[in-house]
Amino acid sequence: MPIVVVESIEGHLNQAQKKKIVDAVTKVETNMGVLVDRINVIFHDNQARNWAVGGKFQTEEKKPPALIYIDVFPELFFEKQRNDILNALTPVLKEVGFVPERTNIALKDNLMKNWAVAGVFQEQFREHIPPLK
Repeated sequence: MPIVVVESIEGHLNQAQKKKIVDAVTKVETNMGVLVDRINVIFHDNQARNWAVGGKFQTEEKKPPALIYIDVFPELFFEKQRNDILNALTPVLKEVGFVPERTNIALKDNLMKNWAVAGVFQEQFREHIPPLK
């Protein structure tokens, strides 16, 4: 945890731009005490003909949309951490060519009791999670 999924139009992001997003996510999450080997960033490159916004397929649009889902544990992520994520990602997304008004970031709460790694639910490890900074 966390899992960050970046949905964009195929061909919009090159590998260097994806790396900038990965670096921003990794930096903000590790600064909050998340173990680096638990950070997952997944890119979905979608065909423009399969994505519509405002009734228009993206084959008709010049400014590509972005949709970023970030799974967080509400037991650990407080308002400051939520703001830290937004403040870290917003300028990087703009830098790689996403227009703010077409960029959506959704923080999705997943309870620790519903999340397992290596066959063990995360709430059982809660006492071993370092405190957030």
